[in-house]
Amino acid sequence: MKRKESFSKENYSVFMSRAEGSLQDGYRVQLLPAIFFTCFILLVSRMFQGPSAYAEMGDFFFMSDSTTTTDFYFYYKSIAVYICAFVALTFFGYRAVTGGLWVRKSRLYIPLAVYLVLVFLSFLFSDYRQIAWLGTDGLYGGAAVILCCGFMFLYIINSVSCERGVKWFLWPLTVCVLAVSVLGVTQALGRDFFRTVIGQKMLVPNIETLTGERAWDIIDSFAAQGKTALDFVFDTAVYQTVGNPNYVAMYTPLVLPLFGYLFLRESSLVKRVIWAAAFGLVLFNLFATQSNGAVVGAVVVLIVCVVLAGRRFLSEFKPKLVLVGIVIVCILLNFQTLLSGAAQNVLETVGADRAPSVIGEMAEGTVAASELEYYKRPAHSVHRIERIVTEIGRVEVTIDGESFTLTADSSYAPDSVRVTHEAQPDGGTTITMQVAAENRVWRFIETPDGYKFVNDFNKLVSLGDVDFVGNDENLFLGTGRVYIWSRTLPLLKNTVFLGHGPDTFMLYFPQGDYVGRYNGSWDFRAIFDKPHNMYLNIAFSTGILSLAAFLVLIILYLSQSFKIYRRWREESFKDPVGVVYVTGRGIAVGVCGFLAAGMFYDGVTSVMPLFWGLLGLGTVCNVLLSKATIVIYD
Repeated sequence: MKRKESFSKENYSVFMSRAEGSLQDGYRVQLLPAIFFTCFILLVSRMFQGPSAYAEMGDFFFMSDSTTTTDFYFYYKSIAVYICAFVALTFFGYRAVTGGLWVRKSRLYIPLAVYLVLVFLSFLFSDYRQIAWLGTDGLYGGAAVILCCGFMFLYIINSVSCERGVKWFLWPLTVCVLAVSVLGVTQALGRDFFRTVIGQKMLVPNIETLTGERAWDIIDSFAAQGKTALDFVFDTAVYQTVGNPNYVAMYTPLVLPLFGYLFLRESSLVKRVIWAAAFGLVLFNLFATQSNGAVVGAVVVLIVCVVLAGRRFLSEFKPKLVLVGIVIVCILLNFQTLLSGAAQNVLETVGADRAPSVIGEMAEGTVAASELEYYKRPAHSVHRIERIVTEIGRVEVTIDGESFTLTADSSYAPDSVRVTHEAQPDGGTTITMQVAAENRVWRFIETPDGYKFVNDFNKLVSLGDVDFVGNDENLFLGTGRVYIWSRTLPLLKNTVFLGHGPDTFMLYFPQGDYVGRYNGSWDFRAIFDKPHNMYLNIAFSTGILSLAAFLVLIILYLSQSFKIYRRWREESFKDPVGVVYVTGRGIAVGVCGFLAAGMFYDGVTSVMPLFWGLLGLGTVCNVLLSKATIVIYD
């Protein structure tokens, strides 16, 4: 059986003379940048050492003075995005020169163009153009990456022309997702492959260090002592190759339904085993991230699946029982993790001091470790600091509703607070304040500009009132996200039309709000470089108007998808073009899960290429199905 695309010129806004035959020659080659962008960038992990983005910007009180940065999971992914976009642009140019260019008609172009123009303008008018263009340390998600992702979305829409093109994405995607999922299993079991000698050497190039030793020799030396040369942040939480459990939690709801639908369609036993394995491993990793947002994304995926299927959800239930069994097994394997997470939510809601002891026992392992209690509010603390304002000659403090003033001569404080004074060699006074049963010591040094708080980087900071939205209570909800959101929302009043520029969040967020950090149980050394909400991030970085354009793009895509996939046809799963139907349906459902997870996580360089790539592929599936552009010839 041969498959051939049937071109209908009324479906194209541009259709040059050789367009119909342009993709028949070298079709696979022209899809390579799109496939690599969508699938293989997920795997890119390699150590980068270079100058910090802030090296020439002066001293910042909320970070150390290092002029260099080290990254493993983001920098080279951004480079890969640039390369894919450049190669794709070259192919576009070749098609135009040879008369083989064609561009599909689509309502998505207008909101996409508005979004990308606003991204560029936000960079252009940013006060920190270098960061807004290339991104900040450890993220590298500047305007250049966003523009390239948008272009790759456009390239995929206008490069995948038929059923076989859709299929060429599926197997590379499956291989890549299986690879990172198996890696995630090793991390969940406490046997992280990256901690092995081979794993560390895969991450670290064999460069010469400052001591003159080769990096791989150092890795071997540490291994001989039973140690790792690299410091790893996460013990058993799954971070795969995307750098953080939050980002695994962000993308797993996106690909989960695709593998489920492919399993339901497949009749070959071997392929069914592969799709079932992919579904199960992705779901296991989703739960093993220990992230509540991932569970929210998975629940949204289930709800959308039920809504799309309607009364037919229970039809042909036998193959679905296999997926149900996989879900049950994954829940049982991660039961303790899920139970601890639920208990931690209770602790965050009612407070550790008011929760039943059994809840505290269930949450054991999720509460802050004791060695961190100097750097953050202890979990057992019953005190609340409402206000600290440093001024000339005094420090105004309010704790547990009682206000008092600290000066060089006054030592009055509530019984729950211990205050000491120490004379400085230059004649000033150092005042220390310590809340009862807590390790944290608040130290204030007198300067000509007034008292300053000494932070954990040993830098002086003026403390004052901070704008926020809400009642400023229960700031620790959502593992501290409520605190970040409450301080981010006031920043949006200046980003209605244009944002401050991608990746500049940390330069505008009130990093000196140590009172808020305390009440939100945040580490005093933490740097807030993103709002932990994809929508707030877009609104801040590129403007509320750009967020509206992005949402219009998504709504148009989903509205078209729901119109197509609500028309449930069992034959659509089995006919020769069923792979297009199932792929499009799986991507549409996955996008809903991704958007739900985006309420709690940020769209970063390690996951956004996958999102934009699948969004483009899903759009192609919709076009092929709605316009009936696939014809089968025997």
